[in-house]
Amino acid sequence: MDITPAGYLVFAILILAITLSVFVNKRINRESDSPKGCVGGAYIGLIVISITSLFITSLWIFSTQAYSLVVYPKYESTIVDVNSEWVEQDYTDSDGFTRSETVEMHTAVLEFYDDDNKLLRLNNSISSGDKPRIGDKVTIAYHDGKLVEFSLRSFLILVALAVMMILLGSISTCFVLYALNKDITRVREFAWSFVFNVVIPASMFFMMCAMLYALWDHHTNNGDMPVWAQGVSIFFAIVLAITLISYFKRLLKELKKAKNKT
Repeated sequence: MDITPAGYLVFAILILAITLSVFVNKRINRESDSPKGCVGGAYIGLIVISITSLFITSLWIFSTQAYSLVVYPKYESTIVDVNSEWVEQDYTDSDGFTRSETVEMHTAVLEFYDDDNKLLRLNNSISSGDKPRIGDKVTIAYHDGKLVEFSLRSFLILVALAVMMILLGSISTCFVLYALNKDITRVREFAWSFVFNVVIPASMFFMMCAMLYALWDHHTNNGDMPVWAQGVSIFFAIVLAITLISYFKRLLKELKKAKNKT
């Protein structure tokens, strides 16, 4: 049986993660008054392996996606068909329970001519709950059979991957430093600062933009958004805007204090 390059990569990731978990467990047992048993060690090892594997995987996906968007030649394609399927998704309700729902996801079928003037017909790289309109134009990045939608939502997905990669990378770096008996204070402080000064305000900003876009789309395309939904969107958009202004005011004060100290 032949092993693909992706198979070798998965195998290498698992070996690296398992090795790291062994060294982390060794330090924990060395510094603990009551060494962890097999169950405790396996639990810690599972956490280390999971987070480290997710970090390396997200790094790989981010790198290939960014390379495709930047380097691949760009083409103008046309939506000629739509493939739809029902997909089961998990969500957390207001009571904190995880529930499942079935949603219909749509993938646009695109046609375009490559550099050899050959007509190609391929599925888009992104699926969504909104059904694409046949005849719409979509800019894509394409090379050697791989197609990536070149659009704002592709770059937003890339930003989300970058955020996840930085957070998982910080935790993985802490694991490595801890296993090597090094101080992890600076990495931990960076992770907390990144979450509170970047992730949280960025999340609020995107939520505010999403609500404003929904309102704009409703009024420009004669949508069917109920009046109460419009009121809720306006209310939360205002609340988020006020919160963001207060957030950045506090951040500017802290930066001025830090500058005065230096």
